[in-house]
Amino acid sequence: MSQLLSLGAINKLTGEYVYPKMANKKNEYICPECNKDLILVQGKIRVRHFRHKVVGINPCHHYSKPTESQIHKDAKMLMKTLLENKTHIQFIRECVSCKISTEINLPEITEGSIVTLEHRFNYDDELRIADVAHTLNGEIKGIYEICHTHKTCSENRPEPWVEIDANSLLTLVNTTNEPLIINCIRCERCEDCYKKNLKLIDLTKYIRIKLGQDFENPIYNEFDRPLHDRFVFYAQNGCDYDSTYEHNKKICDIFNNDNDLGLYRIVLYVLKGYATGYLIYKDDYNNYDYWNTKYICDGINGRLEIPYKYIERYDNSTVGTLEDLIKKALCLQV
Repeated sequence: MSQLLSLGAINKLTGEYVYPKMANKKNEYICPECNKDLILVQGKIRVRHFRHKVVGINPCHHYSKPTESQIHKDAKMLMKTLLENKTHIQFIRECVSCKISTEINLPEITEGSIVTLEHRFNYDDELRIADVAHTLNGEIKGIYEICHTHKTCSENRPEPWVEIDANSLLTLVNTTNEPLIINCIRCERCEDCYKKNLKLIDLTKYIRIKLGQDFENPIYNEFDRPLHDRFVFYAQNGCDYDSTYEHNKKICDIFNNDNDLGLYRIVLYVLKGYATGYLIYKDDYNNYDYWNTKYICDGINGRLEIPYKYIERYDNSTVGTLEDLIKKALCLQV
């Protein structure tokens, strides 16, 4: 694969790095490895590329068989050139959890911006080196790491920063017209999945706040007393189905209406000391009336006749029941 890469060259007159797609026959170019003259090849089979004029003794294999170090160096120079030329680039990253791609916004190159290779900086009391850095007035605005063999540790860089595969960058830039869409290969969760993960860490507190049981935090004031009290009262005192399930629905709506559960909605039926919980696909939940008493089931004597993803029977606390259902919903997506 590396033999097909189109590495850049140095303009003999200006000393600037030029990638094959932007080169022309009028200018002269030299190899950044051996400083020998090059030819720009514009064939019909292979994309534009450079090759040495004369092979001779001890030939340079920079373009025919580049080493990992040469590929990495060339990709860094290419990234620097793209930024300095203010090339329109859209960086996107796929979330490792939900697999949805989102755009990464990095500061634009403006007057006074400086783009540097091998930029040295201190972070967390350690000396770091960025492959390519955009700075303004001495402050780092964005970092562009080029990966060929080893990825960068996320904890070693201040945001915002992206990591780009060297081979992919070299191939894409020389074969694709602008605007460039470049994949960031950092393995990270998107903001929504990150928040879901935080709920998994402290889910009990999250639920108690929602139910009005955590009095150090804002309480939902839909009832005269915390929702949990009213919920248990109806469940344990055997009130009529309509009243019981009306409040079952209200307790679940606190979480369902937040859209915190992503693809799922929760349905919880509580009756005299035990509960049956369901996870429902969002679309199904919107299309069927899961709170109609003719569909009510206890999970033992019968189950819902309308679609559901997951069912469980509980005999623990309301918080514990909700915690299990929500955790299951989040884990199915994360």
